[in-house]
Amino acid sequence: MKKYVPIPIIVVTFLIGLFSFPYSPAKVATHWGVSGQADGFSPKLFGTFFVPVLMIAMYFLFLFLPSTDPYKKNFNQFRKYYNSFIVLIYSFFSIYMV
Repeated sequence: MKKYVPIPIIVVTFLIGLFSFPYSPAKVATHWGVSGQADGFSPKLFGTFFVPVLMIAMYFLFLFLPSTDPYKKNFNQFRKYYNSFIVLIYSFFSIYMV
């Protein structure tokens, strides 16, 4: 993985959290039922910054995963798709922040 690829996405999600934190209610909806009604709530701090912190943890996981591949030379052929998958996952999580 190019180490710099997800960093701008992580920074943007943290900035969104920082800017929205003062305007967020004390309880933030974190789960919605099948009907589209919010049925799970979390404290403001957790609800605002969980996704960016999760993205940082995933960053280190994605850095570590290629080293666990027993066929390292084959991974280099797959690298382009792996990087695309990472960007897709980070984009998906950043949509939650909007």
